[in-house]
Amino acid sequence: MRKSGRDRKQRSLDQQQHYADLAESKPDEKAVRRMASKPYETVSGESVAEYMAKKYDIKKGLR
Repeated sequence: MRKSGRDRKQRSLDQQQHYADLAESKPDEKAVRRMASKPYETVSGESVAEYMAKKYDIKKGLR
């Protein structure tokens, strides 16, 4: 007995269409602001390595 759902090919085509629709649409303003910030930046302006060294009291290995 065959399932009444969509097959793998139809699901793949639907997924491709969904991604194409997303590429054409404009993201909301909140998402744009979040993506504009630099990654891996702490609040105090330190690098991640400096923050971890300070938080966990690591002295060696930090240049």
